[in-house]
Amino acid sequence: GLANIGSTRKGEISEISFDSGEEEDFEPLIEENPEAIPVAEINPLAKVAVPIGRQVTLGNNSLDLLFLDDTGSLFVIECKLIQNPEARREVVSQLIEYGMIIEKDWDADRVKAIADEYLLEKRIEGGLIGYLNRALERMGSPAIPEKVLIQKLRSKVKKPFLIAAGNRMDQRALVLADYLKKKIKLPIIC
Repeated sequence: GLANIGSTRKGEISEISFDSGEEEDFEPLIEENPEAIPVAEINPLAKVAVPIGRQVTLGNNSLDLLFLDDTGSLFVIECKLIQNPEARREVVSQLIEYGMIIEKDWDADRVKAIADEYLLEKRIEGGLIGYLNRALERMGSPAIPEKVLIQKLRSKVKKPFLIAAGNRMDQRALVLADYLKKKIKLPIIC
């Protein structure tokens, strides 16, 4: 479902076709249009999610995009286009591996360091809390104190939402993700 996104002007989303091209072209489309992520469907308690990392090193690989929502939950996003053979079931195992590494090795300080590096590279001022609060403000929601965000992040960092984003997903990947979500309560979304 994230394939048909494009920005017409700030805050508006229009549909564009993404039938060709590379994942390297698809990633910035999502990164620059975070409102295209169905945050409320993924985490009903959240109002907004913002990108805090791109091509984040994870073991021997790198995850495509890392988002943080206002409840302190991480969104691990792996971009796969249907023309890529990995858009099949392999994307599900890749996401599970990322989730296992995060659960084992990450803490709130690691996430904050990733976000700080991303914000510095993107020249986004005000730090992580300022960045997230500006996104909340655009949604008409109240700001949250930094202490509260860090406390939420500490309690949720080990339980990221695992998201496969693409122009279309292979039916086998969708069936497998749905099975894992329902039977073992794995927070995976395609």
